[in-house]
Amino acid sequence: MSAKSHRATAKGTTTVTVDHDSPAPGKKARVKHGSAVPEPKLDQEAKVRKPHRFKAGTRALMDIKHQQKSTKHSFARDPYGRLIRRIARYVSSSDNVRITIGALETLQQIGENHTTTNMAWANMIAVSNSRKTVMPKDLVLVFKMQPNGKSPSMYTNAEMEEFDGTL
Repeated sequence: MSAKSHRATAKGTTTVTVDHDSPAPGKKARVKHGSAVPEPKLDQEAKVRKPHRFKAGTRALMDIKHQQKSTKHSFARDPYGRLIRRIARYVSSSDNVRITIGALETLQQIGENHTTTNMAWANMIAVSNSRKTVMPKDLVLVFKMQPNGKSPSMYTNAEMEEFDGTL
């Protein structure tokens, strides 16, 4: 049989449980101390926990690593397919244009590769101009390099590394 008693302390109330079963001869009764239970304070507002915030640039690096690990397409498949079909209808004299799924996949891979390469070139131009941000003028310079018949995506990695950002 045990009994509970409450004691008031400076921090709040403490629950003490005393076991009144007869202890062994020559030993004291065992006292169990409970944890301090603070009194509810109604006049103070409850503290609201702030949401977690990453340091500047951490989320961007996490997103970059996530994109590099994934194997999915950068562009959504259905809207890209609609765009290709719309262009095909515009170029063709017929409204009844059929494109296989394999052809759409191939066009999408080529388009994503071309876009990625152009953005890499634009990034190199921005870095050579002591900037971290790609600006529209960088892409304009990349597109100005294309009329010679050799798209930047056709250059080798060695040629890309030699590029200093000036023409």
